[in-house]
Amino acid sequence: MHGDHSGYLKFNGRSRLDKAINTLLGIVEGIAVDSSINGQELGY
Repeated sequence: MHGDHSGYLKFNGRSRLDKAINTLLGIVEGIAVDSSINGQELGY
């Protein structure tokens, strides 16, 4: 992240964390559903 953007983390830090956690949960659920890791999951 560019140094000028660090001041904005107080405004969107929680949102970025929520998005990262939900993305991780989606990947894990996708792996659990089909019991295999596909290229899209590896590419993320």
